[in-house]
Amino acid sequence: MKADELPDIDGLLRLENPEIGSGPDWTGREYSLIDVAAFHAESIAKLNLSKVVVIGMSMGGMIASIIASNFRQLLPKASTFRLLVTSANLPDCPAITAQMLQQWSTARRGDFESYKKVLSPFFSNEFKANQADIVDRYFSYRAAGDNKQSTKNLFRQIHAIQNFDGRSCWIQLNQAEVTIVGGSDDQVLGPAHTTGLRQIAPLCTHHELATLGHMINLERADLFGFEMSL
Repeated sequence: MKADELPDIDGLLRLENPEIGSGPDWTGREYSLIDVAAFHAESIAKLNLSKVVVIGMSMGGMIASIIASNFRQLLPKASTFRLLVTSANLPDCPAITAQMLQQWSTARRGDFESYKKVLSPFFSNEFKANQADIVDRYFSYRAAGDNKQSTKNLFRQIHAIQNFDGRSCWIQLNQAEVTIVGGSDDQVLGPAHTTGLRQIAPLCTHHELATLGHMINLERADLFGFEMSL
């Protein structure tokens, strides 16, 4: 997602991932989530802050878990990590399945109905029922290509996610620094992924929120505030 899809909260620095919006251009080579994590960790380190809360949603949660393990030394000692609706991409519970890829490939730029069909599972049933106007605006935004990401670059991003070895990162975490939030109605990275994270990182703080879907940035933007709002 583009950074401006995240809530505009005072003190929240929104970092863009490769080849989307104004994010770094790595078109000339394949990249991994480790590459992205290194880029963001170095960007944060240059700010010379005394305290940081690193928040990552979905793929961003995977990147944040790498920062919290592989690049923890670049951040202030008083740093914490909040990983939202994410996955460790375990072999028996992959973040992206063949079924997802087949469905996503049916989206056609400019075709609202095809994007509605593809993106509908990203929202909770409750949010779709109560906030249909917001949901439809998001479908239109994506169908129009306003997120500034080409289909080619989307699939390069998907490839980086598929190659993510979450277990190797999660076993290195200082679990006392990490809060994990999942949604009971997340049809993308939902309860099965939450269970996997509890198993490999049982000492983290875990929350599974009733009725929450995957699009936490629209359904519960308050969770991007620095004080956990649960």
